[in-house]
Amino acid sequence: MIRYIEKGDIFRIEGVSSYAHGCNCAGAMGKGIAVQFKDKYPDMYLEYKLLCKENKFCPGDVFDYDYGNGHIYNLGTQATWRTRAKIEYIEKALIQMLELASGDNVTAIALPA
Repeated sequence: MIRYIEKGDIFRIEGVSSYAHGCNCAGAMGKGIAVQFKDKYPDMYLEYKLLCKENKFCPGDVFDYDYGNGHIYNLGTQATWRTRAKIEYIEKALIQMLELASGDNVTAIALPA
């Protein structure tokens, strides 16, 4: 089931402890919701940055970070922060995220529009 919430803090949605967001594959989380993820989960950001540096996080990939109380699914939707997200990257990452979430026993994921 999809529930649309127009306003609010993604991290305060009742009953949700796993999150997803689109990001680039260049190691930069400097704008938009990505900054909030970087600030709230600095260890996740460091792992993400290293994966990008080692070219182990590519467009269409998902970096699944288990933070203890849930998961953060970083969706590789852009090659760099200078490029736009591509629908094929988004589709591939969403399919992979759903497979990972199923294996992680995650039943609810907050994802910004």
